[in-house]
Amino acid sequence: MFVSAALYVLISRLPVPGELPSGTLVLLDPHVDGAATYASGTKFDIRDASRRILPRVAREAGGWNWKVRTIVNFDRKSMGSTTPEPTLSELGQSAKDLNADYVAYSTVYRLTGARTGGLSARLSGTASLIVSVYDRAEARLVWREKVEETSTRPGKHGELQARVDQAYVSAFKKALDPFCAKGLRKKLP
Repeated sequence: MFVSAALYVLISRLPVPGELPSGTLVLLDPHVDGAATYASGTKFDIRDASRRILPRVAREAGGWNWKVRTIVNFDRKSMGSTTPEPTLSELGQSAKDLNADYVAYSTVYRLTGARTGGLSARLSGTASLIVSVYDRAEARLVWREKVEETSTRPGKHGELQARVDQAYVSAFKKALDPFCAKGLRKKLP
């Protein structure tokens, strides 16, 4: 009896994880860093890639228990924006206009593909980005994560676009997963 009472006291003092966030998450078009590294060819344009992968991230987000929407061609200039990344007031207004609980935006630094030959031929795509999440209820950023992902497949034949897109999807999901699936938050300025 003494052991079970001590165990109960110990368990009752352990921190209980907070409730996982849920609601509506809107994924906005990315900001493209001025020094971003592009792969050659128009197929790897970051804006075009975002139009393909953001809906894919939304479809594959079923495990997060969220309603995920994407907004392509999001025009910050119509809001009078002059900064490279959205301001908190822009994010707050966007969340209100889009009726979203959370707004996620990203900055893409690298989106490249490579094809190698020889005995160990492979196709590779790499994506490097930062994803930030704005919480409408708290009126602040609650998550920011920088990630780099590579997607590789053996062989030298095939399209690089599929590898680049997969790296982009994986990077986006990896950046959002701790917040969306585990409820982690960060104190951001």
